[in-house]
Amino acid sequence: MPLSPYYAPALARYSITGQAFEALPKISKSVLWSRHIERLNAKEIGVLHKLKPHEVAFETARAQNEFRKAWVQLHAHHNSTSPECAHYAHTLAAATPTIEGDERARNISDHLITCLRCAILTEELDHIEEHLNIMLKPLLHAPNPDSHDK
Repeated sequence: MPLSPYYAPALARYSITGQAFEALPKISKSVLWSRHIERLNAKEIGVLHKLKPHEVAFETARAQNEFRKAWVQLHAHHNSTSPECAHYAHTLAAATPTIEGDERARNISDHLITCLRCAILTEELDHIEEHLNIMLKPLLHAPNPDSHDK
């Protein structure tokens, strides 16, 4: 059986998901953690972080976008990426809705039809975002390398 953060939590920080989460600014990590792990609602997150309701929505959306970008960048860094895929990577990372008639959206759609690797990457990232509460749980049990006495 391959080593997995779910079976070996000490590895969680070294997974692409763990590294992407750790790369986020402190407020982004805290907002995502509060939302997805602690399951706090927007009002509770606002109280915890001293944010107004519209600021909670903004910070949550920004944190999710930052996570998405970090995950795609790390994935591209750890795996060889063709120049064509690298061209589309930043666009795949930006979770923007596609607008019918938008040439950029058509180009991405065409690329995803012809590139199985990017199609799988996009599907995997969507799945991770949808289940972020499960994907981050191994970090609960992962040893914190900064907590050791030096």
